[in-house]
Amino acid sequence: MAKLEDLTQGATVKGILPNHNITVIDAKWHGSDVVELTYKDTIGQPHTEILYRDREPDLEVVVVGRPWSFDGDGALLRLVMEAHRIRLAHLFDPLLAVHTSLVEPLPHQITAVYEEMLTRQPLRFLLADDPGAGKTIMAGLFIRELLIRGDLLLGESEMGAQVAEAYKQELTLVEDQAVVDYVNELGQRIAKFMGRDEFDYEFYVVQDDSLNAFALPGGKVFVHTGAILGCNSEAELAGLLGHEVAHAVLSHGFQRIVKNNLLVNLSQTISLGSLIPTLVSLKYSRDNEHQADILGTRVLANTGFAADGLRNFMATIDRQSRSRSPSYLSTHPAPNERVRYLEELIERNGYNRYAFEGVEKHAAIQKRIRESVES
Repeated sequence: MAKLEDLTQGATVKGILPNHNITVIDAKWHGSDVVELTYKDTIGQPHTEILYRDREPDLEVVVVGRPWSFDGDGALLRLVMEAHRIRLAHLFDPLLAVHTSLVEPLPHQITAVYEEMLTRQPLRFLLADDPGAGKTIMAGLFIRELLIRGDLLLGESEMGAQVAEAYKQELTLVEDQAVVDYVNELGQRIAKFMGRDEFDYEFYVVQDDSLNAFALPGGKVFVHTGAILGCNSEAELAGLLGHEVAHAVLSHGFQRIVKNNLLVNLSQTISLGSLIPTLVSLKYSRDNEHQADILGTRVLANTGFAADGLRNFMATIDRQSRSRSPSYLSTHPAPNERVRYLEELIERNGYNRYAFEGVEKHAAIQKRIRESVES
């Protein structure tokens, strides 16, 4: 719907003539509700017509251009197309895991994986009558093929849930319900826009003064009280949570486990006790961190928070790193670099950095945390 005020000289308008657009030559007002419109039709013939407000629902200003415009984000389109291509790659390459691995499996190993193991799911154990059969290679190819085909999503959630339960036994969790609810509400608000609805997202607050947070596979996120105290607003904490949830959504933690051969040797039983320290010790790649920063900020901008929440948190980290080395830096790239590319992302996409900050409520939660530590 267009208003009469939109009918300006040179505008192309739909709804004046049936099945044709017209071009406005002049608009002369008579009062505030009537306009005398002079226009030309598609063959250039001039016409004059009196329009009233009741015609507005039928009017539409047409943007002159191509029938199909290509003004979207080209980089984002390419990313989505490439992701879709990779997701479907196994349909065109039946031995995709072999062709994308740095191994040269023997014929009997390929036969075992693709003709025997993949056709028997769920596969709970692997036995070989020959010590040199190559169980590790076969199991690694099997898991990689399942990852490529997306058949390990349930396993990812279950693994995260089991490790989270072990963590909850080892860590000192905050029991103040106001603090827990505050973090959980922020996290759930962010997770809702992440696009991985199969995850059961859970958020825990750890009594630890280090400025840190981490995510487990399947959407289990732990944030330290030191990180909450280090954030200056709800927007900054939401940005940090968005970054960690993005790691889970993008399966970065699960990929770390598989790539570091924690699960490839199915001839051994892997206990949670050995899995936890190994999982924590592994570092995300710089690409992983960059991807989580970008996705976290994009989601933050769509949830009503100030889009520069994560950027401002990184600026705080950058200032602290000049005087001391916070634990967050041990597994993350240089914060000044992250401030720079997040600033560019916000500016380039026109994200609203002046939306909701949430300083007052966040300050109240910080006060509760400080009081619980002092008591």
